[in-house]
Amino acid sequence: MARELKPISFNPDTKSDKEILDYIDELGVSFGSYVKLLIRKDMRSGSSLKELNDNSEIAEQLKELVSVLKNNNININTDTKKMTYETDEIKESEKEKKQRLAMENFMNMGGK
Repeated sequence: MARELKPISFNPDTKSDKEILDYIDELGVSFGSYVKLLIRKDMRSGSSLKELNDNSEIAEQLKELVSVLKNNNININTDTKKMTYETDEIKESEKEKKQRLAMENFMNMGGK
């Protein structure tokens, strides 16, 4: 039986692709071997494709949380009506500010 190839391209001019290429070089393994290893690991753990894609739901919830923190308001949806509560100006500590900025930076990555 002939080998089946699954080509993938990388653009070394983009930061994310360059990071992947550099990481694989540091590991000293071929890209194909590494991908096979990751697939086998997923197969053994029993992860489904849906579970692997559930990060998008987490990303949406984080976006909503960041929006609440930025706008100082909370929306509550009930079966019959939607209520909005304005909150006082949020006074955040330096630690809270760093956490908020980290979430915002994470969201700017598209949750990837």
